[in-house]
This record gives sequence, structure tokens and C-alpha cells, in this order.
Amino acid sequence: MLPHHLALISLSKKLTPRALSQTAAALQKQITRDLGPLWNITASIDYFPDLKSVPLGYWPIIIAENIKDPDAAGFHTDKHHQPYSLVEFDDTWQLTCSHEMCEMLVDPYGNKLAAAGSPRPSQGKVNFLVEVCDPCEDASFAYSINGILLSDFYTPNYFDPQPVRGVRYSFTGAITKPGEVLKNGYVSWQDPVTKKWYQATRFGSGPEPVIKLVNGMKSNHESLRAQMDRLTRNPNRKKAFLAAAKKHQPLKNRIIKSGQSKSEDWAEEIKKYLPAGKGAGLLGLTGDADNFSAVLTVSFNSGGGTLKATINRKDQTSDDFTFDSNGGTHTFDNVNPGDEIVANTTAASDVDFTIDRNTDVATPINIKGKTTRFFEITT
Repeated sequence: MLPHHLALISLSKKLTPRALSQTAAALQKQITRDLGPLWNITASIDYFPDLKSVPLGYWPIIIAENIKDPDAAGFHTDKHHQPYSLVEFDDTWQLTCSHEMCEMLVDPYGNKLAAAGSPRPSQGKVNFLVEVCDPCEDASFAYSINGILLSDFYTPNYFDPQPVRGVRYSFTGAITKPGEVLKNGYVSWQDPVTKKWYQATRFGSGPEPVIKLVNGMKSNHESLRAQMDRLTRNPNRKKAFLAAAKKHQPLKNRIIKSGQSKSEDWAEEIKKYLPAGKGAGLLGLTGDADNFSAVLTVSFNSGGGTLKATINRKDQTSDDFTFDSNGGTHTFDNVNPGDEIVANTTAASDVDFTIDRNTDVATPINIKGKTTRFFEITT
């Protein structure tokens, strides 16, 4: 079986390389450990800084802000009929990326059908659209990998004719029998006799799904999944996602703290093998404040140019400031351990760059030439 390769790209400047790399690592673990064995899938997902960096043969998951048409978010195929997904950036972008990734890998082209008994008994056997996350898409059924909330998904046994003790119907076990639709979930199918499409949804407060006719499905170049996503409106989805993200935050913070502690161990271990003052791209800001300021000082020793400094915070916010050839100082506020400062020089031959948490004299970092340097705030 040929492996699939996915690319995670953000068009939003609010997302840091660290957040995207950590998300790609969690999604890779979901593929390798969870989704792949159950669906017989081999795949990889990697973070790339922009679309130009994506190698040929990768299917992209693209995160963007302010998508003009809300119907555009979700699954698509390009003019060469290759899949890609657009994800709207918000507080639950990671959970949405997981949802889109799982469905893309199980059904790359959005037209996969599975035959099983209809929720409406009078229809007999029907063709279900394979959307592995939709019946259990409510965030209350999500689970955590590396502190990141990811989507539950159903297994191939979801289409079994009857329940059997000990059989897994979704990864988390939230789905307990074939064809079950959980709170705020839905499932879609076509009646092969009438050619009409139907959905069973649980968007209301009732304990049983509501079955309705879906109008607007067409036989054209657009995939079945892209059409169904566009025609389906779950009024509770975003609210539920945000509530789950808030509930999950304390666990996420504890996992981040554990990871930072280990990173300090690595930094200490590596330091003994490197020349004094060179470090490993780690910048420790001392002090016991929970959040503080970082003072940047720039001095151009020769030649002209600029230095653009960007603070990428772990809360997914960012600020930037550009120094001209006169240099100077600038203060970034609300700087915490785990944040990242990026220094990008243009046409600069020799620059001294200093970062400190106060105005005391600190050892400058000399940067030569046009380059980009990354500094992680570790303490």
C-alpha cells in the first residue's frame, strides 16, 4: 500500500511554528497509533512554513483566517482532483484539523460509500457516505494527544449489521453500537431506489436522531463529501468545541509544563558540548514572574539594513517591530516561558542583538548577513 503524505500549513500569522509543529506531531501520533491500524492506513503529516515549501505529492491542510465564504471551509479537491482541506483559524483549529485529516485519509476523494441497513427501516439497505468523524464530532467525545484535543472517529465496524460484545465502534468507545449518532453528530446516506439523500442528525435536545431529506445534492464534479459538508449546518458545533477547549486547558497547561521541564534538561545536557555563549538556540530569561517584558536592543555595526523582531506567544498571539539602520530598543510585553522571538535581518552585514527581561546590560548576540534566528524563552 502506498503511504499518503499530508502537509500542515498556516496562512495565519497568529500561529507560531512551535504550535504548528506540536500539532503535526500530535496528528502524526493519531495516524500511527490510532487511525492507521484500525483503517489499514499508512500516512505522514508534516508542518511546512508556506505553500511553496510543500513537496509534490502532499495533500495540504491549510489554516486560514476570515474565510470569505463559510461554506468554503472543509474538504475540497483541486483541478487535478487531489484532496485538500481549508480550516478556519479559531480557538479549536487543532480539533478541526484532526477531523479533516481523519476523513481525508479514510476517504481521500470524498466519494466513498458503505452499504448497511438504513436508520429508516422502510428503506432496507442503503449507501452511507463514509465520514468517520461526523457521528461523534461533538467535542465532548474528543481525546487528548500531547495535550492537544483531537477528534474521535468511527471504525469499519460502524457499518456492522448488529452489535457484538467487545467490538469497538469508535476509537474512544463513545459510539457503542453500529450506526449510532451521538449528541451534535450526524450521518448521511442515499436511498439507492429513489436516489435521494437523507441525514440522521442529533442537533436538538432529543435522545433520538431526527431523519430528514437532504436537498441540493448534485451529480457533478464536486465530491459527495464536499457537497454534504456545504449543505449541513450544525448550530451547536462551535459552541461545543469552545466549551471542550476551555475544559481541556488545565490538562493542556500541565502537559506543556512537563514538556518545558524536559526541554530544560535537554538544554542543560547539550550546553556542555557547545562553546560558551553559543547555547542551542535557547535564551533563558531569569526571574520568577509568571509573565514579564522582553527588552530588545539592536545596534548595526556596519552597513545598512533592517532587523524585524517577532514575538510568537504560546497563546497563539504575536507582535512584531522593525528596527531600521539606526537600531535602538523596543519592549515586548506579556512574555512567558515557551514563547519564541524571531529575528529576521535583511541586507545587514553586522548586527548586535540583545534580549533581556529588563534594562540591565546583557551579552549581545552578533548576527552577520541576511538570516533568520529563533530564540525560545525557557524560564
